[in-house]
Parts: sequence; structure tokens; C-alpha cells
Amino acid sequence: MEYAAYFLVVVIILFLIARSFSGSWKPFRTLLLNCLLGLLLLVVVNFIGSYLDFFIGINAVTVLVSGLCGIPGLAFLVILKLFL
Repeated sequence: MEYAAYFLVVVIILFLIARSFSGSWKPFRTLLLNCLLGLLLLVVVNFIGSYLDFFIGINAVTVLVSGLCGIPGLAFLVILKLFL
């Protein structure tokens, strides 16, 4: 539940930033959609990784990295987790 609160705070901050730079809602919608898809990808990786004893923590930073960078960002998180 704590992660949902962090995610909500990050989304609100990003909303305010996007809204201050442009008059349209399109950047905010795109960012929100990318973050939700990144969250979905993280959940899928954690589901598959549960069989291999592999887990990536879901927090605001990992959601933003996987959301903004897409699959390369998720690959970066997986490689980072394997080496650390």
C-alpha cells in the first residue's frame, strides 16, 4: 500500500510539471500511460521471476525507469539487479 502512495505522489508531481509547461493534457496522458505500461512490465517480470527466485522492487523509481525508457529501461533494471 505504501508503494501506491509513492506512485500517486510521483504522478501528481509529474502532472503539475507537465501542466505548467504546456496547455494540453497530451504529455500527461502519455506519461501516465507509459508509467502504467512500465508497471505492468514490472509485474510480469516479477511473476516470471518468482519461479526463478528473482524479484525487482516496485517503487516510484523503477516504475519511472521502466515507463519512460520502456523495454530497454526494464532490461537495465534486470541487469542492475543481477549484478548488485
